[in-house]
Amino acid sequence: MPIRHLSDAKKNTASPRFMRINNLTSYLAFSKSYINTLIKAGKFPVGVNIGSNLKNSGKVVVWEKRIIDQWADKYINIKDNGNA
Repeated sequence: MPIRHLSDAKKNTASPRFMRINNLTSYLAFSKSYINTLIKAGKFPVGVNIGSNLKNSGKVVVWEKRIIDQWADKYINIKDNGNA
């Protein structure tokens, strides 16, 4: 039986680097409209349109998970301190 390395296990369970709006709604438990409201108010990171270079593609907007995690940490701290 081959030995499985820890690095192989990490590859299989790694979370995606980029997230689309449907991923954000389930990850943050926010609705699309609430996320869009936060974006318009300048209180949420703006996504990056990566679809403009793809043939026959509509708008493909993604957010980097690391940036969303940083925003969520800040958002939670603001809510905990009562400054929201």
